[in-house]
Parts: sequence; C-alpha cells; structure tokens
Amino acid sequence: MKLVLFVLYVALDAITGCNISGPENETILKSPGDPLHLQCSCADPQSKPETISWIFTNDKYFTDIPDLSEEEKKRYHGRLQMLNSSAPVTSTLLLSNLTEEDQGLYICQMTSGQTSERRFKLIVQEAEPEAGPWMSVWIILIMRLLLVVLMLGGAVLICWRCTTMDSTVGHS
Repeated sequence: MKLVLFVLYVALDAITGCNISGPENETILKSPGDPLHLQCSCADPQSKPETISWIFTNDKYFTDIPDLSEEEKKRYHGRLQMLNSSAPVTSTLLLSNLTEEDQGLYICQMTSGQTSERRFKLIVQEAEPEAGPWMSVWIILIMRLLLVVLMLGGAVLICWRCTTMDSTVGHS
C-alpha cells in the first residue's frame, strides 16, 4: 500500500512539476542606477524542476539570460548574476546599476513536465524631482505677501474704526 502511494506521489509530482510561489505577475518601479532583485521558487520544497531559466524581453531585446550573446554580455558586463539553490528550489536574478534599456518583462520559467512561470514587469524611470530651493523661495514670498495684505487690512480696519468713533464722539 505504501509503495502504491509513493508511486502515485512521484507520478503526480512529475505531471504537476513545480508551481512557482508568489503572484504570477508583478510590476516593479525602479530608478536608473538602482539594483534589481527578482526571485522565484517552487511552492512545494520537494519539487525538482528539470530546467530553470530567465527570459528578458522589451521592444529592443529578447534575451535568454543564461545563454547571453556577445552583445548582451557586453551590455550586462559586471551587472548581472543568476543564483540557483536546490533546497527549496529558488532562482534569483540580480541586476545592478539599472538603465532605461533594462526596462521590460522578466520571466522566470521552471520546467518539470510542464512549465510554470512568474512574470516581472520592470519600469525604470527617473524619480519625481523633490521640491528644490525655488519652491521654498515661492513659499516665503507668498507668506510675506499674505502678511502685507493682513497688515494693510488691519490698518484700514483701525482707520475706519477711528473715523467712526470720532464721528460718534463729535455728535454727543
């Protein structure tokens, strides 16, 4: 009976393969120069996929990351690492010093009977500029203008009040 269950488990594992844990699609926003850390792993620690690969694609490139062409090796020189561990099965893609050319779709594929994949959409764009020194100058100017308006309004109110009091005192 135990033998039958074991054979059934092994056969089922071969059919289902590795189901990658985590969301199937993920969007990541980074700035140029930032590092990128992508990771995918089998949900079942006992799964052993036959192949693990990373694919990168955008409007300009289609790259099978383990098998880089000479041009791609130059583009990624010193910036790309792919790390795989076996227990649990995990694949990590590290890319340092991001450029706008690195923007696109990164796909982690694990194949064992069937292919399971996880997709990462990377957007590389400049960060929103912080309020520069000109912003504080505008704030100071607006505050000064507001102070002048309040002082003028107060002076007008005081003059009006004095004129009203003088006319009331003169009629008594």
